[in-house]
Amino acid sequence: MASPPLSVEVVRFGQYQANLRSRELRREGARVRLPDQSFEVLVMLLEHPGELIGREEIRKRLWSSDTFVDFDHGLNNAVKRLRDALGDSAESPRFVETLPRRGYRFICQVEWKSPAEAAANELKDGELQGASENPKPGSPSGGADRVRPHLVWIAVAAVLLAWPLYSVVRQIAVAPGQHASAIRSIAILPMESLSADATQDYFADGMTEQLITDLGQVKALRVISHTSVNQYKATRKTVPMIARELQVDALVEGTVTRSEGRIRVTANLVQAFPEKHLWAKTYDRDLKEILSLQGEISKAIARAVQVELTPEEQNSFVNRHPASVEAQEAYLKGLFHFVRGKDRLFARGEGIQELHKANDYFQQAIVMDPQYAEAYAGLARSYIWLGDAEDGEGYARAKMAADTAISLDETVAEAHMVLGGVLLNGNPDWVGAERELLRSIELNPSYAEAHQAYGTYLSYRGRFEEAITEADRAVMLDPVSRSPKQQAACIVVSAGHYDQGIMRLQNITEMFPEDALSHGALGVAYVLRGRFEEGIAELRRSADLWGRDVNRSPELGWAYAVAGKRENALRILNELKRASNHDADNKYGVALIYAGMGDKDQVFFWLDRAYADRHDVLNELWREPAFIPLRTDPRFRVLLQKTGVGV
Repeated sequence: MASPPLSVEVVRFGQYQANLRSRELRREGARVRLPDQSFEVLVMLLEHPGELIGREEIRKRLWSSDTFVDFDHGLNNAVKRLRDALGDSAESPRFVETLPRRGYRFICQVEWKSPAEAAANELKDGELQGASENPKPGSPSGGADRVRPHLVWIAVAAVLLAWPLYSVVRQIAVAPGQHASAIRSIAILPMESLSADATQDYFADGMTEQLITDLGQVKALRVISHTSVNQYKATRKTVPMIARELQVDALVEGTVTRSEGRIRVTANLVQAFPEKHLWAKTYDRDLKEILSLQGEISKAIARAVQVELTPEEQNSFVNRHPASVEAQEAYLKGLFHFVRGKDRLFARGEGIQELHKANDYFQQAIVMDPQYAEAYAGLARSYIWLGDAEDGEGYARAKMAADTAISLDETVAEAHMVLGGVLLNGNPDWVGAERELLRSIELNPSYAEAHQAYGTYLSYRGRFEEAITEADRAVMLDPVSRSPKQQAACIVVSAGHYDQGIMRLQNITEMFPEDALSHGALGVAYVLRGRFEEGIAELRRSADLWGRDVNRSPELGWAYAVAGKRENALRILNELKRASNHDADNKYGVALIYAGMGDKDQVFFWLDRAYADRHDVLNELWREPAFIPLRTDPRFRVLLQKTGVGV
């Protein structure tokens, strides 16, 4: 069948009509609610009725190549919502037919209408409907045959001529903030510094981070993390393109100018679908008012998107510690270097250097103002990201800083997140860790790191379905970053969903081809699925990226054992045994290979030895995919009791 002509605006099928310009679906004149992605699927099907539309073709149109989503789940959900709106079913389709593993086909007859034809048709339908509701005596057709065609076309012409004027009047009449589409998700794009001095970029970046943190406290909004929005600095992409990639309803754009002790901020709120400016304002303040200004802007944005603020959320925008301008400057510089360091940590030297710079600035802010809770929280965040990368003292220092921040201001979500992460380290305080992580999420529901940390906690406890939910929330809030996607994929594999885990990890390794962790996790998933050669290749690739000796790779030895390559497995096993004296990690690796061989007695013997050397080596026992076959063994439960997981 032919594609619709370029002039088409309305497509009719059955009792429905889809307006391609206004992106509305109607059934006998009544509007039918349909999400944007589902409508886009409908448009693709209507453009080529009767033809197969492949799943990959739909993916390319709905999601850009650098956007990570669970594609199968996303597409299946979009099609399900489309079918629900049409009253259709996969089993007995009237409109959308599924071709298993290939795609979809639109099987209903369609009728294309130009703008004039659509208007005429709507008017004619309206007159016919009115005539049928008020039939004249003696006319079985309700008088429909008495409608004069030339009068219809005169009315159509009047409608088309009046429409531009109506559109202008309507735009003038609608007050800012009054719009049809509900906004429940938003991204604050990096504020643009208008200063000619590049060293002032920290100020605009710091303000962006603060606005994200402020609005993240609003429970009715989903706010995208700074890590994901940071890639759109100086981007040429359009608002709808960015919104699709981040899967949000609206964007905030802005500029920052500092000059002679004053600050000027412009902010614009733009709805993405359809693209429309909803609110804009310029603020000109003394630099000393920066804290109150940030709260004022956050509150104005929340009001513009028409979300209802709780009293606590209202207070969070205004009840701020009155830090000095100098302390605030140091804090914003710390935030700037912390974000850079976190993003570049896996570049090792560069990321660690940035985190140390962040520490220096946070400490400067604390010296200037010892009551500055946010500065202590920033210090705690940089320490926990350093962890034991250098001297092993990062976690202890992070706990001290987080405790101080909470003692000064209990409502700082970042401090609770750090404390929860610290309590998971070493000999975990399971109850305390969960309490702190949940408190962090309660204070800032859009805090991606807190959801990610809580997903980790849940996976340690073997609560996999809850863990997947939390990990996926972190991905939604930080959709273009590697870390949350990787964690979510690994938890999916630990839960036994191998095919889904493979799909996710394949996407990650395509986006981040040099990421050793993702290649290793993909290798494990392949082996568990019985795809041994692919799994072994990925595990060798992972060891190479880490710069490790493949002859001492426990995961590779386990893979050889599962694949039946016993001699290869024994070579690595013997190497690890020779290196296992007083090394808990190597003892754990020996147990891993024995698990691949199916020798349960040796597995538990070596796990007991590993635990005797260092208790925290078994903290991740529940989510170790290689030990999935052991989970029903009573000895496994005993080990979990030792670590406290089973308590």
